[in-house]
Amino acid sequence: MGDVRSPIRPIWSRPRTEVGRIVRLRPPLELRIRPLRTGLATSHRSSYTVGAEMPAVQVAIIVLLVGVGAAMFYGLARLLRHASETARAAETRPPPKPPPSEPTGEVQADGLVYLFAHDFIREPAPGRRVHARRQAFAPVTGEEVDPRDLAEQIVFATLVDLLDEGYIEFRPTECEPTFMPPFPQKRWTLLVHRRRELPSFPLADVLGCAFDLIEQRLRKRGDPAPYFIALDEIIEQSVKAMRQELSFWQRAGVYGDIRSYIESALVAQGYLVMPPRETWLERLRSARPAMAEGVSDLLRDRAADLRTRLEAFRKAHGNPPPEGPLPDQHPRTLHDVDPAIIDTDLPPEEMPLYDCLRVALCEALVCLRQLEPGDDTGGL
Repeated sequence: MGDVRSPIRPIWSRPRTEVGRIVRLRPPLELRIRPLRTGLATSHRSSYTVGAEMPAVQVAIIVLLVGVGAAMFYGLARLLRHASETARAAETRPPPKPPPSEPTGEVQADGLVYLFAHDFIREPAPGRRVHARRQAFAPVTGEEVDPRDLAEQIVFATLVDLLDEGYIEFRPTECEPTFMPPFPQKRWTLLVHRRRELPSFPLADVLGCAFDLIEQRLRKRGDPAPYFIALDEIIEQSVKAMRQELSFWQRAGVYGDIRSYIESALVAQGYLVMPPRETWLERLRSARPAMAEGVSDLLRDRAADLRTRLEAFRKAHGNPPPEGPLPDQHPRTLHDVDPAIIDTDLPPEEMPLYDCLRVALCEALVCLRQLEPGDDTGGL
């Protein structure tokens, strides 16, 4: 029996209306694969964009490296040019003035204490570390001495010398306690008056500057003369004047600044000789000056005379040295001063001048030291 299903007719043999319906229901193959082509095109564009960005990043890095290299080359060229100009200037600059072949000028109490520190100053306290920049050494023996004791003795000997010569006078007076270290309960202060212009030598010069500055301020304020000024104020202004003459590398705290100021003056006079510093490394290292040849023999008698005068001043204007052990908080530099003077009830006119001067000077320098940074700040 034959197949009753109608045979499939080709599309060209069908009616036009039927052909249109088939086209509308089943879109052509080209239309059906268009989204796929669109996706492929989008993917290709994305990969092309990433590939285009990579060369831009590489170009930026190259430009940056070239710029850094050019800057380094320019800086190196300037450095070499500056070094060349400095070398040419050094060749044309006149040679530095050599130190005097023989010492010139007189050495007063400040210089004598420094040069013969081994006779005036004790060794540092055992077990106490001193920073290398603050260490002090005796020029004659090369032994280490207490830097604080050296600074106090330099100023003390100068003030006693000026007092003996009639340039200044001291007057203790009552005051309210400051409740500040090192002597919080001290109820007196020491005033100093300049009777006439001070002589010209290193420490006297800065003391004179301090007197000029403070007296000028008192005159502008309308205070009547004579002017009696607290010793600690004079010492503070004197240290400020010293520091204006010192370089950064010479500064080493208040005790070191006093020592460096006197040291520089002695070098300029030819009593001390600095070691040569020919290389750059030698300029960075700290160097100690040595005593010039023949200076020890030249000034030994004057140093002995200064020690005699200081001892005579102590006997004439001081209490007998304390007997027995001293209190732990008593400053080591005041080993020959009775601790009772610090909070004494004596009237000012009966207070021993030697003890007052030693205590007031110690207090002034310690207060300045406490304002400075360091491993031993505030130590007595």
